[in-house]
Amino acid sequence: VDEKLVCSVSDRNDLRLTDDQRRLVRDSQLRKRGGEGSNIQVLLLDHMLLMCKIKADAQTGEERYSLYKRPVPLQMLTMCIPDDPGSMRPRMAARRDSSTGQQQPASAGQTVSPSGTIRTLPPTAASAAAAAATAAGPASPGTPATTASAPVRPMAVSLETDTQKDKYAYPLQITFLGRNGFTTTLYANKLADRKQWYQSIEQQQQELMERHCKFELVPVARQFPAGIRVTTADVYDQGRGVVIGTDHGLYLGVAGKPTSYQRLSHLKHDRVHQIEIHERLNVMAMIADKDRNLYVYPLDHLMTATTSSRHGLRVKALHTHVSFFRFGQFQDQDILCSVRSTTLSNQTIIHVYKPVLAPPKSRTLGRFLSLGGDALADSWKCIKECYIAAESTSLHFLRSRLCVGCTRGFEIVDLATMNTQSLLDPADASLAFVNKRDTTQPIALFRVHDGQFLLCYDVFAFYVNRNGQRARSNWMIHWVGTPTSFKFEYPYILAFDSQFIEIYHVETASVVQVIITGNCASLSPNKMHVNLCATSQSPAHPQEVLRIQHLLAKDPI
Repeated sequence: VDEKLVCSVSDRNDLRLTDDQRRLVRDSQLRKRGGEGSNIQVLLLDHMLLMCKIKADAQTGEERYSLYKRPVPLQMLTMCIPDDPGSMRPRMAARRDSSTGQQQPASAGQTVSPSGTIRTLPPTAASAAAAAATAAGPASPGTPATTASAPVRPMAVSLETDTQKDKYAYPLQITFLGRNGFTTTLYANKLADRKQWYQSIEQQQQELMERHCKFELVPVARQFPAGIRVTTADVYDQGRGVVIGTDHGLYLGVAGKPTSYQRLSHLKHDRVHQIEIHERLNVMAMIADKDRNLYVYPLDHLMTATTSSRHGLRVKALHTHVSFFRFGQFQDQDILCSVRSTTLSNQTIIHVYKPVLAPPKSRTLGRFLSLGGDALADSWKCIKECYIAAESTSLHFLRSRLCVGCTRGFEIVDLATMNTQSLLDPADASLAFVNKRDTTQPIALFRVHDGQFLLCYDVFAFYVNRNGQRARSNWMIHWVGTPTSFKFEYPYILAFDSQFIEIYHVETASVVQVIITGNCASLSPNKMHVNLCATSQSPAHPQEVLRIQHLLAKDPI
C-alpha cells in the first residue's frame, strides 16, 4: 500500500504505513453511484479507512492509488445502512450501570452490544423508533423509554443508467466526523460483501476501543423525555447527590438510582440555564427564568426542609440578564462573580459579590443570616464592578486576578485596581498565529504545572507561561471538531463537540480516545472534577444524563 499510494506528505505521516504494528485488515472494490469508472478501492487498516481511485502510472503503467476522500480515522468514523432501520453504528466508549455494574437499556435509537459498546440507530431508524415510543405514551425521568422496530429485509438500490438497467447495489453510508468531515455512500454489488465490510469496520473499531479506552460513560439518571431539555447539572455530598436543571425546572436525586429523581416543584422557576453548588458555603446558585435572573438558595434548606417551610421560601434575584456566573476565591475570601455580556453594545459587566455571614455564635459553619424571605439576597454584598469593552464567554480565577475569555482573547483583570491587560504577551512573535486570528474564540484556561497554563480555543490549544509567553513551542493540539467547552483531568483534556468528545494527553498532545455521543452538551463546564453530560440521538429524542468517568476512578456511591 505504501508503494502504490499517491498522497500528500501530511496524509502519509498521519497514516504511518511503515510502522511495525500497521495491519491491512480488508481491501476490495466498492462503487460510488455512477456508471463505468466508478470503482473505489477501499482499504481498511487497523486505524484508518482509505478510499482510493485506481490509476495507472503514466510512465511505468503500474497500478497507483489516488485518494478519493481524505483518510478517515476509525475513531472518527460512523456508519449506517440507509435502507436498513436495524443498522447501528458503535460509539467509541464503554458504558455500564453505575450501581450494578451491568449494562443498562440505551436511549431511544440506541442499543448496547454484549461488549458494552453503545450503538446508535441511523436517523431514519431512530425516527421510527422514536415514533413507536411516542405512540406507546410519554416517558418520564424515572421511566426508561422503549425502542420498537419491525424487522426489515435488506433492500437493494437500483443503479439505473442508460447501459445498466438491471444492476443492483447495497449502500453503506460512511461519515467522517469533525469540522472538515464529510459523508459519502459506497455501494457493494452483493449483500454479503456489504455485511462483511460492516462487520470488519465494526470489529476493528471495537478492538481500538478496548485498546485505548480510558474513560467510560456511567448513567446518572434515567432518560428525560424529548419535551424536557436538560441544560445544566451539579453534584453534592461527594458526588452522591445530583441536581439537574431543565427548561421545566429542577430535579433532585441520587446518582445511580434513576427512580429517586423528583422535580423540586416548590421552586417556581422554569428555563434553568446554569446551576452551581458551593458546599462549603452551603448554597446553590442558579440562573433561571425568562430574564435570566441570578438566585442563591441555601442548600440545606432545599435538601432537608419540610414541605411547609419550603413553600415559605422566597428568594430575591441578585441580578438580572446574567450571562453566566462563577464561584471562586480572591485574597482567601469566597466570592461570586456575575457576568452580564451583551452583543449589541459589545461590552461585559462583571459584578463581584462576597457572602455576609452571621457571627460564629449564632450560626453553624457555612450558614447564612437568614434561610427565608428576602433577607437571603442581602447575604451577598457587591464589592466590585468591572467593565470590559468586549463580549465575554468564560471566566477563570487566578491567585489574585481574574482571567476573562472574550472576543479580544484572554484578558487579565486586577480586582484591586480594576485594570485590564491581555494575557498573551504582544511582543512574543511565536504567538502571531493566534493574535492575528479574529475569529478564534477563547474558551478555557487550566493551570497545569511549573507555572504553565493550557489555553483552549475552539480551534486549537497551546501552553503559555505565567508571563503570557509561548511555552513548549513544539506542542499544540488542533481539534478535529468544534468544541464549546472543556474539562481538565490530568493528564487528559476533554473537548466537547456537539457530536463527540475528543480526549488528548496534555503532555504528548496525542489523541487518546474519541467518544461519539450524538447530540452532546457538557452540563458542568465550569466545575472541576464534575464530568456530567447530556446526550441524545436528536433534539426530538429523549436525553440521558451521564458521567464521564476514568476507568480507574471509584464510583461516588
